[in-house]
Amino acid sequence: MTITDDLDRIAQTWILEGPDRLSDRVLDHALAQVHGTTQRRGAWAPGRIRGATLPMRRAAVFVIVMIVAGTTLLIVGQRDRSIGISPSQTPSPSLSPSPSISFETFFSPIYHYSIDRPSAWAVEPGTQDWPPQSNPLPDGAGVDRFISPEDRWTWIVVTSDALEPGEVVGERQAILDQTNAQACRFRDRSVSTLGGVDARREVWFCFDRDWVTELFAAHAGRVYIVDLITRSEPSHEVLALFEHVVGSLRYEE
Repeated sequence: MTITDDLDRIAQTWILEGPDRLSDRVLDHALAQVHGTTQRRGAWAPGRIRGATLPMRRAAVFVIVMIVAGTTLLIVGQRDRSIGISPSQTPSPSLSPSPSISFETFFSPIYHYSIDRPSAWAVEPGTQDWPPQSNPLPDGAGVDRFISPEDRWTWIVVTSDALEPGEVVGERQAILDQTNAQACRFRDRSVSTLGGVDARREVWFCFDRDWVTELFAAHAGRVYIVDLITRSEPSHEVLALFEHVVGSLRYEE
């Protein structure tokens, strides 16, 4: 199957199914992307675009989905010629954190989960829900942030948001992919688990300096995102610690 065939299939799916299932929030995201400016780590320009008709808003989302789909297909098709992913970035079942590292449970009342975080890491709990018409920034108030004591640029960031009535997970994924693609180079994608449910794992290289390993999952009408963010390619030790933290996540009803 060619890239053109894939794009035609995706287009047909969104034409037949997408317009009747797009939520207002996703439409607002799309318009913000079309008219907004890029900020650090892919921040979405805030604000609702007034005066846009529903067909215009749906068309904007369709354009974004097509761009994301086309970019992903091109990346996959040219994987052998890309920078590639180094072996150290590939999660391994044999990775385990050092026995000297202790963990304690952190409960997030805003984002409805609990997790075992490294005891020595600083904690900056989120203080607000996912901001409207935007994605939360890793250094903003819409995430729970855990910061390494050895490297202040090594973070584990967790956030969650409720899906709107009628919104499907794929819509939120498309917006997240477009956000990441603004300033990041895609490296790898694989299937994983988060809290016992299927999750998508991706690796990105952003702003020519930040390595981002991201898990995306949905459970009980909410989406959950967990990021490992480092200023250099993460070591086996950091990846092992991240795998332990990710494996401990529990959804709180």
